[in-house]
Amino acid sequence: MARAPLVLVECGSFNPITYLHLRMMEMAKDWANRNGFFVVGGYLSPVTDAYKKKGLLEARHRVAMCEAAVASSDWIAVDPWESRQPEFIRTKKTLDRFSGLVNSQEGRDHIGAQQRVQVMLVCGADLVGSFNIPDLWSVQDMQDLVTDGIIVIEREGQDIDALVGANDAIRHLRPQLKVVAQDIVNNVSSTKVRQFFREGRSVKYLTSDRVIEYAQANKLYLE
Repeated sequence: MARAPLVLVECGSFNPITYLHLRMMEMAKDWANRNGFFVVGGYLSPVTDAYKKKGLLEARHRVAMCEAAVASSDWIAVDPWESRQPEFIRTKKTLDRFSGLVNSQEGRDHIGAQQRVQVMLVCGADLVGSFNIPDLWSVQDMQDLVTDGIIVIEREGQDIDALVGANDAIRHLRPQLKVVAQDIVNNVSSTKVRQFFREGRSVKYLTSDRVIEYAQANKLYLE
């Protein structure tokens, strides 16, 4: 039986992108290839400046660092569309856009797909935890995202079953969450990388050298 074509999408601030962001995509791809899918591509989708998160760097810098980080990848690319929007874009809308693009005739011809291409969100357990923050997500978006399939990378100290069990809207959809364990634990965070930049400490091996060079050349994360 032919494996189902799949596109993986990771959304986020990427402020800055770290090796954990990239490892999440690789772990998700491994899971997919072991579970009946054929990954035809992966995309990073940095959020718009309209997200207005404290300390969020301008999108042009975050996109450029993502592009630098994946320059050596033969399957991950950066899609700047979301980052260029004047208003905050819901994750579901971003995923729907990807689905529309890859399932257009042009999209299928480009990747050589003969059947519908599924699009899955790749995220950390913290995103699943955010489903429990009142009024942050609409019930419909949560249910649609989980129904379409989410690949969740486990993180130390976060119990995904407990997070889902506490959410009436998605508890019954737990089987649709594809949970991937980190066999080699990596807890690198963008917050820590920013802190190290500010303090003048080394960030080598926390993110790619190209990202470090870009940040230093543009004097980023110094305040």
